Amino acid sequence: MHEPVLTVVGNVGRVPRQRVLANGTVVADFRLASTPRRFDKASGSWHDGETTWFGVTCWRALAEHCAQSLTKGDRVVVTGRLTSRKWVTDQGEERSSLESE
Repeated sequence: MHEPVLTVVGNVGRVPRQRVLANGTVVADFRLASTPRRFDKASGSWHDGETTWFGVTCWRALAEHCAQSLTKGDRVVVTGRLTSRKWVTDQGEERSSLESE
C-alpha cells in the first residue's frame, strides 16, 4: 500500500498519554507543534511562521518509551504515516486534524 510518510521536527505539546488496549497493546499519543523560522535579510532577524499541530500515535515498545521519556517542550523528530481525520463537534462545526502513526 502506498501511504504518505511524513517526517516532522517540532516540540512536544503535551505530556504523552499512555493506555493499554483490551488485547494488551500499549498505545501512547501526544501533540506535536512545528513552527517554521525564516530569516528576513532586510531586517537581519529571524521570524516565526504559523505553528502547525499534529497528533502523534505510538504503538507497543515505542509507546512505552515515549510515555516514560518525553515531556512537554521536548524537541523531537517524528516519522510516520500521515493520516487526516475529520469529525463534527457537538455544536455542528466540522473539524479536521493531521496525525502521524
